[in-house]
Amino acid sequence: LELVHDALGVSRCAVLLLDQRTGELVVRKAVGYGVDRGARIPSGRGITGRVAKYRKGQWVGDVLLDVDYLSGVPDGRSEMAAPLLVEGEMLGVIDVESTEIGAFGDAELAMLELIAAHVASAVRNAELHDLAKRRAQSATLLNEASRALTEVMVPDVLLGRILRLARDALQFTHCAILLKDGVTGDLIVRAAIGYGEIIGKRIT
Repeated sequence: LELVHDALGVSRCAVLLLDQRTGELVVRKAVGYGVDRGARIPSGRGITGRVAKYRKGQWVGDVLLDVDYLSGVPDGRSEMAAPLLVEGEMLGVIDVESTEIGAFGDAELAMLELIAAHVASAVRNAELHDLAKRRAQSATLLNEASRALTEVMVPDVLLGRILRLARDALQFTHCAILLKDGVTGDLIVRAAIGYGEIIGKRIT
């Protein structure tokens, strides 16, 4: 965002990333806007939503004349946004606003699109780094689970350990292992995380 400020002389800038599941734009970082990190813009709403939908940068000389405008800053009068694209994949939008009418034009948009390309590459590299890190952690946890299976343990202790390793690898908050009682056919909770004191509970 400092680069945007230096290149375009604007003090109001935001990076919004696309939630691939919901289609919403989520504020990742913002300067000069009255919104918090994590704020969401519904799919297709606002100028940023329009840019994400059509994958094409736009500038609006007077936002009060644009029916799609969503207020981002007090007294905002002009806005410009460019998509964050990597190999044709939409990652999000970078957006700037000004309190002056006609603050942006084609020259400023070309500069913002150039910046957007660099931001998109940085976002993708960060995603790949996080993915590699998670995979390495998962591999380590799976190795620990494999070793646990070869050790001599009380069955309930073994199940509890495996469940904890699975929780760390898959990042879930609630899980239980239930085994069938060979005599009654009931399911008995033998290990659990996130459900309170339910070990030993029977489900008929």
